[in-house]
Amino acid sequence: MAETYYTKVLSVARESFLDRIPIEYGQIIFVKDTRSIYYDTTERTTYRSVVIVETEEQRQAGVITGLYYVIESRSLWFKNGNSWDLVCEPAKNEIYYADSIDELPVVGDANTLYIVDLFMYRWKDGEYKSMGSATIEWIEL
Repeated sequence: MAETYYTKVLSVARESFLDRIPIEYGQIIFVKDTRSIYYDTTERTTYRSVVIVETEEQRQAGVITGLYYVIESRSLWFKNGNSWDLVCEPAKNEIYYADSIDELPVVGDANTLYIVDLFMYRWKDGEYKSMGSATIEWIEL
């Protein structure tokens, strides 16, 4: 049975800030300057990729140690050996992908994350606000 850990999800601009953040089991940290993901268990481990699968069955058949995103459940998991940890509950926000900002809806939704090329946007105060670059490598199986 999988464990679920509801801990912090953090984002930092520079990897040098990691020294200031104590290791906390289940904590996930996105680092902008190195385009890395750090996941804490008993130690802090770096990941530069996320495995994307369509279904929970495909996730359970996964053999690679690391982070898995399941499209059908919109959840992020960590596999270590034969153990699976649910990193966070399924995303409550929708994600909208577009090739250019001109392809975004005229009126956005505050509960949607918009990704255009390598940049993320949120709808706020009647316009799209940039959240910076979306620089994580996603691997499809």
